[in-house]
Amino acid sequence: STINTTYIIINETVDINANPSKNEVTRGVEGFGLIGSVQESGEYLRGLKVSIILLNSTYDDVTGYLNLVGSQSIIINNDGFFSYTISSIDQICPQGKYYIRIDFNGGIEYPNTGFPNVLLTDYMIHTNSSLIPINITAGTIIIQEGYHTIPHDISGGSWWVDDTLFVYGNLTWDNGAAMANMKVNITVQLLSGEIIAFNDTVVTDQWGGFNASLIIDGTWPNYVSETKIIVYFDPQVNNLEYVEPTELQFT
Repeated sequence: STINTTYIIINETVDINANPSKNEVTRGVEGFGLIGSVQESGEYLRGLKVSIILLNSTYDDVTGYLNLVGSQSIIINNDGFFSYTISSIDQICPQGKYYIRIDFNGGIEYPNTGFPNVLLTDYMIHTNSSLIPINITAGTIIIQEGYHTIPHDISGGSWWVDDTLFVYGNLTWDNGAAMANMKVNITVQLLSGEIIAFNDTVVTDQWGGFNASLIIDGTWPNYVSETKIIVYFDPQVNNLEYVEPTELQFT
């Protein structure tokens, strides 16, 4: 009824390998997975406790931005592999360059059927994986307010030469904050996608609002139904990094 058990821990530095399913993720929208293994001298190890860490560009721990499915710390399974599922990146996370790291802080936890469980804290040499780069991008949203023409009323369904078309709306971040002083491009296109007019000098105001004007000329078709109005935001034109472009067809 009494069993004496001895565990022999061969305390060597382990090798941690991990690969994410994506290297770029849009905050608040996309999730991703990460799988990896822990080995020593080519042997897959099990029962070791590892944790996932998110670091920003200055190497501060910002793991709180990860919306994890499950625990931050997990136990290596019987095959020597581990996996994490991140449902999303918190929408308040600033966009930019980040790093994922897998840490082993010496903990061993292994259920041993028929024998006492192995449960040791901070027992082996601490080891970290290499830093895994991941870009976290911010989404952008175009909100349609409307469009009209003067002096003729567009509700009649026709374009009139020398009328002025006004297109207006708002540009926001994915969290609803206004995007001020940003260039947006407004185009009028045929249904085929051919551009017949554009205005790329429109800049949003302090509330993210924009109001573009275009002069209708003889190159436009007769009927509004033969065209489409497209508003496009290009982060590169605005010298923004880690930001998603967006496009909206006004209806």
